[in-house]
Amino acid sequence: MTTSTQQASDLPEGGGPFPAPCAWAWVIFLLLPLAVMAYSLWRSPAWWLIPRDTSTDWGATQLALHGHLSQIYSKRTALVSFPGLVVLSLPAAALSDLLHLGTLSFGSGHSIRPTAWYVWGPWTSLVGGTAVLAADSVAARLSVPVRRRAVLAVVEAALVWQVVAVWSHPEDALAVALLLWAWLVADRGWWTAAGWLLGAAVAVQPVVLLAFPVLFVLCPAGRRVGLVVRTAVVGALLVLPELATSFATTWHQLADQPNFPTLDHPTPLLFLAPHLPAVDRTPAVAAGPARLLSLALCCLVAYGVHRRPRSAAGLVWCLALCFAIRSLVESVMDPYYLWPALALAVMVAATRRSLYFALAALGSVLLSGYAQSIHAPWVWWGPLVAGTAVVLCAAYPVGVAAADGVAPGGTGRDGARDGDGDGDDTTAPDPAAELHR
Repeated sequence: MTTSTQQASDLPEGGGPFPAPCAWAWVIFLLLPLAVMAYSLWRSPAWWLIPRDTSTDWGATQLALHGHLSQIYSKRTALVSFPGLVVLSLPAAALSDLLHLGTLSFGSGHSIRPTAWYVWGPWTSLVGGTAVLAADSVAARLSVPVRRRAVLAVVEAALVWQVVAVWSHPEDALAVALLLWAWLVADRGWWTAAGWLLGAAVAVQPVVLLAFPVLFVLCPAGRRVGLVVRTAVVGALLVLPELATSFATTWHQLADQPNFPTLDHPTPLLFLAPHLPAVDRTPAVAAGPARLLSLALCCLVAYGVHRRPRSAAGLVWCLALCFAIRSLVESVMDPYYLWPALALAVMVAATRRSLYFALAALGSVLLSGYAQSIHAPWVWWGPLVAGTAVVLCAAYPVGVAAADGVAPGGTGRDGARDGDGDGDDTTAPDPAAELHR
């Protein structure tokens, strides 16, 4: 039986389930809303530069706030993810209504300077900024020095900034943050908490399911059913009311995942995507089948993790690879699709020599900027895929023992202790921490 003293020694500094973000990460987190608002309000004196997809989450949240559940998944909102962010954003929408601020939805009543952005902009920026805090906690777990973590926080903020300020998809950043926290608590052997965090991540943005197979094979065999149930139940509970009130439309949005090659960036694989009926005369294709294929490929990555134990840095790198696979099979992409793979790769690169860290950080920022351009499919998609591969290669962890306390298909580095306080008297050493000391 593991003693309480031994359990306390296993915990990171501060006694929490994962390392607390450093002061630099908190400063960057708090400055991100100011940067986003400055970009949107000062870009033009005539109108505010509101992110393109703001109307999706805003419109769905307004419909939920006023009880129109059957319309959350509709042509009006174009929502294709689970409504986790919609639920979290209800207080922000209610405050906007209470203050009688202008709407952010396109169509009737839309303004070129919608005053609701005063509330919605900072709120979504804080939601997206959680990824900066999670990245710093992961870096602390990987024994990255504090000074380099400060640089990492700036790089992560630069990457997440375009997700929030340009595209208004804070749910992607929040989902990845929840995924990273789930991995950190799983690393402590707390698989119950990890399952609930994964469930919350999926409820916000199901794209994190790409990383689920890796965590599944790390989970102790006897706890995998519970992990699956907890991962699924939160999103299922949120989407059940929509299925009950408008099954056909909700199922179409969630299963087919409509995407628009004339509005977004078609890739050379567009010809493989099933065609859907046009939406308001805009051609549409189904992105769902390609995303199922990417999930299947991620299962191969998980099989590799199961067969060959990885260090903590190696596991985070494998999660980055899972997100990068998405770019290989998508028929239509948006620039922010690249963000999760780049963000996780930079975290791992921070554990390497300065040259590799600089290459990964600079490459990620340049790729994010290039993704905002408009080119022919090969000219746009090709450099992004090649650049992502370069960043992954620069971040690949070498020279670190592939143990870190992770057994094949087994637990985190707490070994037999799986969250209930049961285990033996030994705890596997942490090579990364030993090197840091």
